[in-house]
Amino acid sequence: MRQAGAPSEAGRTMTAPRFSIVTVNLDNHAGLAATWHSLRDQSFGDFEWIVVDAVSRDGSIDFLHALGDSRLALICEPDRSLYDGMNKGLDRARGDFLLFLNSGDRLADAEVLRRMADWPRLGETDIAYGDATEIGPQNTMIKRAMPHWMVAYSMFTHHQAIFYRRAFIASTRYDLSFRRVADWALTATLLKRGAQARHIDLMVCHFARGGVSQAPDRIEDARAEMIRLHREVLGLPTALSRLLVAAKFAVNDFRRKWPGAYDFIRSRV
Repeated sequence: MRQAGAPSEAGRTMTAPRFSIVTVNLDNHAGLAATWHSLRDQSFGDFEWIVVDAVSRDGSIDFLHALGDSRLALICEPDRSLYDGMNKGLDRARGDFLLFLNSGDRLADAEVLRRMADWPRLGETDIAYGDATEIGPQNTMIKRAMPHWMVAYSMFTHHQAIFYRRAFIASTRYDLSFRRVADWALTATLLKRGAQARHIDLMVCHFARGGVSQAPDRIEDARAEMIRLHREVLGLPTALSRLLVAAKFAVNDFRRKWPGAYDFIRSRV
């Protein structure tokens, strides 16, 4: 069941919005509401909100219908995975730039979209990335973005802190054979194709810890997919891939054993 957004408000043009915000949801009414509130409060309102809902039963759909906001476009149908839902949102998007902000993720403050829209270098950028705040049950950590040339080592910032130019990403989709790191693989693919990436000094989002690839029981899956990403997407030599994987998972192990120390160090580099 696909549902378009509410009828246009009087005087609202049919031109493409500046931003498309894509949110994938399944039975996370509270998280969906939190995401919407952070969008509703933006001082810059030229965006569309595309919600891809995998047929929630917890009141999420009723919540969306009650909004009555013309910027909302709802796709309500089963999907195969989170990344499949994100592909559906990408298919529907009309904005100049896309941001994937899933249920429970929030923009950092009310000026995020305005600051991004006003950034002088946005017009010459295909991938604009900022910083993120990781929110856990006991503490919060500011996670500064790494340089994008470190993409072989890791996703250089949270996926929710990256704005993608639609004209550049339009022919690319999340590879569903990557179950844990499809966002990383997509971003690496775009960079490999010559995307112009630039960092903006902007706290973009608040991100709840515990993402698709962060759960301990999924670490081995993520390790195998990282090796595959190195080989198939970036074309790295095996020796270099092994070195990067060893370094990445040594840091992950340090984080697991001494989370407070990791947060202290990571928030400063």
